[in-house]
Amino acid sequence: MRDLLARISDLSGYVLSNGRRLTGGEQGGALLAESPVGPVVVKFQPDPEKAARVLAAARVMKATQAKWSVADWLAVGPLGDGAFHVQEFVQGAILDVSKNAQVDAVIGANRRQKGLAVAGAYDHSAQIVAVTMDRHPWFGGVARRSQAGARVAADARSLVAVAGTVELPSDDIVHGDLSASNIIVTPTGESRFVDAETVGRGHRALDLADLYRQCVISGHAPETVFRRLTVAGVSASGSAAFITLIVGACLNNLAWHAANRSLPQFEHMCSRAQRVFHRVEGDCEAVEHCPSQ
Repeated sequence: MRDLLARISDLSGYVLSNGRRLTGGEQGGALLAESPVGPVVVKFQPDPEKAARVLAAARVMKATQAKWSVADWLAVGPLGDGAFHVQEFVQGAILDVSKNAQVDAVIGANRRQKGLAVAGAYDHSAQIVAVTMDRHPWFGGVARRSQAGARVAADARSLVAVAGTVELPSDDIVHGDLSASNIIVTPTGESRFVDAETVGRGHRALDLADLYRQCVISGHAPETVFRRLTVAGVSASGSAAFITLIVGACLNNLAWHAANRSLPQFEHMCSRAQRVFHRVEGDCEAVEHCPSQ
């Protein structure tokens, strides 16, 4: 750890010390370290393919981070075959999806993402369309993993077909992995988004769709939260598009579990995804018939 911090100190221009590991970090290892500007988060991604994505994300962050509610990237660069970045440490607590006011703050922050797309950035909208239309390898990864995966994949295609053909614009900045653990609520009630290695362009409603998916899966969110997220998502994108975004978010999450988790764990997540599918149409229909929050 000391050697890694020393190398990143040399490359970043920040004197980093007293690093300790943070929990989580599916995108790569994370350390909380001291620096001349205060505590910072230091991340190193050793996988070359994922490291390339981090370096591509750096260009997007540099162009947009002052304009939306994301933790600043202070330094980023290659390190061997991998990549590092030094991220602002945001003081606060992880989003509590059972609290309406905190979810409202996320929805408000999401509005700031409108129109901030960076040309040439990773296109989340194109990927969502591809995976929901069985034109992306992750769809097959889910469908071939087990019979449960095949059922989920078939149900996903049916749900998207019923919703109807949609066009998903790519005009907004999109976090791309907006789980509750990547949303920090500051002491003043502001929502800040962290760990934006998956940042790209797309439709900002994708981030709301991903949070909706997680709220169903966790089972901790009250009906008022689902109403808030659905109203915001449908208002931003339309009912059919929001359903497509939610289905795509589910398939992407299942593809990760298919590749990185045991069969029982994958099938458990398949059953959770079915919960999402079972309620999303009803939520969107209710909003269309009575759109006031």
